[in-house]
Amino acid sequence: MAEQPRPVTRDFAGFGHYQMAERVGLSRSEVNRARELGLLPIPDIRGRRWSLALVEQIAETAEQTREYLATEYEATAAWARAMLQPAVAVILDTETAKLFGAIVEIAVIDVATGTTLLDTLVNPGIPIQPAARAVHGIADADVAGAPTWADLLPQALEATADRRVLSYNATYDLKVVRADCARTNVDPGHLGDTSRWDCIMRRRSASARSRRWLPLGGSHRALGDAHAARAVLTAMGSLAGAEVPD
Repeated sequence: MAEQPRPVTRDFAGFGHYQMAERVGLSRSEVNRARELGLLPIPDIRGRRWSLALVEQIAETAEQTREYLATEYEATAAWARAMLQPAVAVILDTETAKLFGAIVEIAVIDVATGTTLLDTLVNPGIPIQPAARAVHGIADADVAGAPTWADLLPQALEATADRRVLSYNATYDLKVVRADCARTNVDPGHLGDTSRWDCIMRRRSASARSRRWLPLGGSHRALGDAHAARAVLTAMGSLAGAEVPD
């Protein structure tokens, strides 16, 4: 026998997030994602809780909501598989002298094969901040003899030519690439074009029904993080037909 919804008592003050999810038969993660997409109405009790009438309205369309989310989940898997096809995409990763600072290391790998197309330190021309050094372990002495960003940009453009540019955190990497090009007075070419980039983290979080960005858990070196991002992408591409996670 199916479990019956909990009775509503006289002193009922509305449904909270998890109570609403239980009442309408959606998982908590499905409710999180549905709210992000605007598929659920805004709570009507002080903007934080749902009334019984509104929850009953949500319950009537719960199955359609679940089907929509499943379609989105499959779409993410299909996108990942498309990116993993030969000659389609590369993954780019950077390490910087400080948060959103000058680039001190860059790596580019082929998504389909994992082949390294570019892996080099970069001399930022400014000191690396201690907080950044504590994360990636790159010191000023390590980059002293490295080429500058202006020297390396042609190689980065060649490695990414005619490919989608993927990054685990595309917002970050695109911003630091543009900033270094502006700082060194060089043309970013296609690497400055937002439409050429795509964010693995954003798509991963969407497919996982997460309201927050999911950490990569890489090595905090450019090449290691690029390979870690490729592993995430590969896992995303294998999810077709799999059960939607709770």
